[in-house]
Amino acid sequence: MNKILAQHWDIFKTSARNNLVREFFYRANFIAMTMVDFVWALVEALFFHVIYSNTAALNGWTRDQGFFFLGLFLASDAIFSIFFQRNFWYFPGAINSGDLDSVLIKPANPIFLLLTRSMGFTQVTNLILGIFILSRYGTSAGFPGGWHWLAVVLWIFVGALIQVLVRMFFVLTSFWIERGYTVSSLYYSFFQMGARPDLFYPTAIRYTLKSALPFAFIASVPAQFLVGIGRRGDLLLLGASIIGYFFLTRWMWRKGLRRYQSASS
Repeated sequence: MNKILAQHWDIFKTSARNNLVREFFYRANFIAMTMVDFVWALVEALFFHVIYSNTAALNGWTRDQGFFFLGLFLASDAIFSIFFQRNFWYFPGAINSGDLDSVLIKPANPIFLLLTRSMGFTQVTNLILGIFILSRYGTSAGFPGGWHWLAVVLWIFVGALIQVLVRMFFVLTSFWIERGYTVSSLYYSFFQMGARPDLFYPTAIRYTLKSALPFAFIASVPAQFLVGIGRRGDLLLLGASIIGYFFLTRWMWRKGLRRYQSASS
């Protein structure tokens, strides 16, 4: 078991190093993409600024809590984008073109290889920005600070995990749908709902974002727990979402491989 973990850790380190070298080799592209990601973050911040310039609170969610949520959302999304986002865009093409063959024959977990082959470090700026916003608005939002920052780190990675699982569900439809990119891009239509606190939405949508499409667990629910207004029932929904999507995507992967048409067939 330790040997397998060491092997996959070595693969991850090698992939990260190679991708980092590529980013610095194509410096102009790196700078351009960093600016694009940073502008997107600023637009998100502007949205909250406009909303709270017209009201002191929205459904009990104060201005400082709104920005605290934004910082957590940016940080969690940055972790996902750095390590996984590009790979999900390549995933449908690998399935439809038969390039998946080269991954399946390697002596390592194929999903691990698919999810770690390409990394993009342009979102590091947004990660730093997210942490800055968290520290700037934390105290006024009700975040106690101190050792609770360990909980922030945990919730950031929980949010990234939720994105990986849900994104995997959408991308695995490529085994059955030729234009997998279309369904895959549908993910971002729902993802935008997670870019707002779930308390902004009506009750039906709120529970949808905690169950069938658990985007509320990227930052909304974590932010509520960090500022002391979280509900224990949401932890049960979080556990159910992680377990449910894990087994669902595992089942889809195995079913998909059975109907997969390799490049040599």
